[in-house]
Amino acid sequence: MTNQQKLSLDDQLCFALFAATNAIAQSYQPKLEQIGITYPEYLVMLVVWQDSEVTAESVSARLTLSEAGADRILKDLEKSGYLIGHPHENGTGQLSFELSDAGRDLEIGAARVWNSVVCQTQMDLDELGHLRMELMALTQRMKSESEDCKKHYIDGLLNIAS
Repeated sequence: MTNQQKLSLDDQLCFALFAATNAIAQSYQPKLEQIGITYPEYLVMLVVWQDSEVTAESVSARLTLSEAGADRILKDLEKSGYLIGHPHENGTGQLSFELSDAGRDLEIGAARVWNSVVCQTQMDLDELGHLRMELMALTQRMKSESEDCKKHYIDGLLNIAS
């Protein structure tokens, strides 16, 4: 392997995304504690505030989270009084969750937390919107690996082996 081929942590997209994600989560965590929820609970509440009524299946699809994980968080939020669970109308035994009055009130505190984190980024809303769109597009591209990329990867493995 030549020096140009050596992997450097600082050159890795995965590390930059990992570090940024950790920094954002660490910024949210103490602020969310002050309003009584965790970061994963905040993400679930964002889905509920947007959709009004959710199931573990719909939350898991939206957040790319396991259904069991979404179900656990929804039930924790119900125990905390932020959500009300009831049997889903499809009759499958699945639960639906909707906001309680406390869950609706929580949105005000969460908006203050969001504003604080946005301020901490030192980016304006247009910059943040552009970055978010780029990251969402990257997410979609990563979910659908092209045939060219698969061939490039296999060719690279063959070159290493020879």
